[in-house]
Amino acid sequence: MYKVIKKLTFWSVVSLVSMFSFAFVSGYFEVSKNLDIFTSLFREVNIYYVDETKPGEMIEKAIDSCLRI
Repeated sequence: MYKVIKKLTFWSVVSLVSMFSFAFVSGYFEVSKNLDIFTSLFREVNIYYVDETKPGEMIEKAIDSCLRI
């Protein structure tokens, strides 16, 4: 039950931040859309991946990979 509450809290915060950070600035539409895609992908992996995931490590690796360009 604690994991469910923790995940719901995390996704609620991510959703609110992405909505309010970029919703009112039209120049950041592309950034907002990409964050939405990232959060959707992250959510799907957490829900449907066979093994238990470590969200902190996944996000850190994703950010490192994005910055490695």
